[in-house]
Amino acid sequence: MNFDGIVWNCAALNSTGPSSSKSLFFEKTFGTNFDVAFFVETHHKDFNEIPTELRRYQNTHHIVHSTAPENEPFSGIIGLVSQSYKIVGTEHLLQGRILNVKIEHSTSGEKYNLTAVYLYTNNKLTKPKTINIVDKLKQITDQNCKNMIFGDFNFIDHPKDKINGLN
Repeated sequence: MNFDGIVWNCAALNSTGPSSSKSLFFEKTFGTNFDVAFFVETHHKDFNEIPTELRRYQNTHHIVHSTAPENEPFSGIIGLVSQSYKIVGTEHLLQGRILNVKIEHSTSGEKYNLTAVYLYTNNKLTKPKTINIVDKLKQITDQNCKNMIFGDFNFIDHPKDKINGLN
């Protein structure tokens, strides 16, 4: 069985910003031909800030999300999961930064343990935060599922990569 997924750091995808063109691009490019799609760095603060173009997917996909907390307005995760799967559970391991979603295919029974991440940039990453993140990611592994961890880890080591908006 194929499992098709998309992950996109969209650098703001909420109804209060210029997100319509991004949402329309996604909708036109992928339609409904995917099992899961996760958008990170959405900047959304509640469900109503999810762009209308993505909320239209409610007919074909479950919408899961982890809002950007007030003290970290540039975080946030939105996920679309095909209704061919049932949502077994969701857990906000780190609000707006790590969202875990367990799903099961309705006919095959195949189980997935999906974790979308949008981690801190190097200048905001401390050793205690790193230890906390690693501990959370270790704890979510489920031997009864296919485990996937994906997203934007923001690990940029070389100064050359930090210029011209590449960070």
